[in-house]
Amino acid sequence: SDGKGITPNAGSRAAAASSPDADTTLILIVVTADEAAHIALENDPDSEPLPHPLTRLPVSERVAAAVADLGVLPGDDTFTVAEKLGCVNPILRHRVF
Repeated sequence: SDGKGITPNAGSRAAAASSPDADTTLILIVVTADEAAHIALENDPDSEPLPHPLTRLPVSERVAAAVADLGVLPGDDTFTVAEKLGCVNPILRHRVF
């Protein structure tokens, strides 16, 4: 895993349990950690790891919806998403050294 994933905001998840109108905002997190942390996130049903950008696989509708405000469209592939997110924050752009 490359450590990038979409996961619901923990505070929103807790609020959603107590109120049907609560915000369920999805957030993008970039994780740089050991393999155990990545495995834990992959096993979390509320987390969705993203494939490596160069695999050029389409992202899920859930991912596209979470970052739609940044120009991501349903059907965009992982590289296209990385490029669009990289326009907002360069740390999210795929780089080859």
